Formats: sequence, structure tokens, C-alpha cells
Amino acid sequence: KRIYKSSSQTWITSESFKPFLVNMGCVDETIRYIPNYFSPSNSYNPQIAKENLIPISKYRILFAGNVGKAQGLDTLVSIAEEAKSNDITNFAFCIIGDGSFKANLIDMIKKAGVEEYFWFHDPVPMTKISEFYVQADAFFYSLIKNDSIQRTLPGKVSEYMQYGKPIITDCGGESKIVLDKYGGGIFFENVSEALEKIQRLISGSHTMPINMEYVKNTFSKESVMEKIEDAIEEVMSSSK
Repeated sequence: KRIYKSSSQTWITSESFKPFLVNMGCVDETIRYIPNYFSPSNSYNPQIAKENLIPISKYRILFAGNVGKAQGLDTLVSIAEEAKSNDITNFAFCIIGDGSFKANLIDMIKKAGVEEYFWFHDPVPMTKISEFYVQADAFFYSLIKNDSIQRTLPGKVSEYMQYGKPIITDCGGESKIVLDKYGGGIFFENVSEALEKIQRLISGSHTMPINMEYVKNTFSKESVMEKIEDAIEEVMSSSK
């Protein structure tokens, strides 16, 4: 608290941290929101050749990154089970990456008998992942329910947003704040609702367009660097 109170400015990467910091002694007017920018190495490029990297003819819902327990990917198995029980087979979850939960996830899929709903790929370099992103129809993003984690905005959210495609998620907190603000979030609270919204996406009856201009102005490297420069200049001016 002493450090926070003595700071000329406090920078936060998630707006959800602001009430927490004010409670810790920060002066509201000294807090600056400076988000993480999406990496230029995997930024959207409309000129990317669409080689058939995801050989799936169904609606492709993609997750890329660490396959850990915190990512909440066991939810996908439950959605697939619900789809199978309703004879719905028009989509597949495409998972790119590795992690401590991957073997468990594959085992859960086999035990549930829903292999047809999943497609796995080994980790892909950051310079290559955008080629997979352009072939996805939608993205999936989830986190375990934890107050501290929910206050953060993982880079994956802004990374997905720049592709202008639906982001299917059960997240609250900062992720919901950002997706509500810029668009793109397809929220669900239970498995049945997730399946129903996936079907609406496939049929074209459910859309959630993303304001790409706002995304660029908030999360591009150039925009974030400008915010940092402005914040530093403000501190320097006030200290004179």
C-alpha cells in the first residue's frame, strides 16, 4: 500500500484492476489503462494464402495455446456429449497446442466417445499461427472461475479479436467487459446454451460483429506505444 500511495502513476493492463488498486490506496486519477498489445508476429494479414491447414469440412471452432487445467477445455467435452445426444454433428473443436492437461483431455474425449468432434494439432510457431486463425470459423476461450484470474485480460482475447470472428466463451470479469465493449463475444452459462448458440452461429442467425477500428486503436502495438509515451510525458511534466 505504501508503494502504491507513493507512485506518481500506476499502469494496469486490465480495467478490472482499478477498483482493487483504489482500495489499496492508489489515487483514481493516477491510474492509467495500458493494455497488452497483440504480437505483430501473429497479427491478421488478409494476404495470407489459405492453404488447407485445417482439413475439417465442418464448422471449425479453434482454440490455440496452452492446454492446461486453467483453460477450462473440459467444457468442450460436455458440449460434444450434448451435441452427440441430439444427433448434431456439424461442428468440430480444433485444438492447437500442448500442455499438462492435454493427455487428460484426450482421455476424456475417448471415454465419452466424442472423437468426431475434435481435431488436434501440435504447437505452431507464433509466426505461423495466423495461417490457422484465418481458417477458423469461430474461436473458443475459457478460464476456470477464479476472481484473481477473471480480473486479467489474457493476450489471447485481443489476439482472437483482430480476426473479426465470434469468440465463444463462458468467461466473466475483464474478458466480458472487453468483449461487450468491442463486440465478438458469444457468451454461454451452460452446455445447452453453448450448443444452441453454436447452432445459431452456423445457421447465420446469431452474429456479434466486432468493431475492428476500436480493436486496432486499443490493442495494436502502435496504439499501446502511444499510450505509454503519453503516460510518461504526463509524469515528467507533473514532476517539474
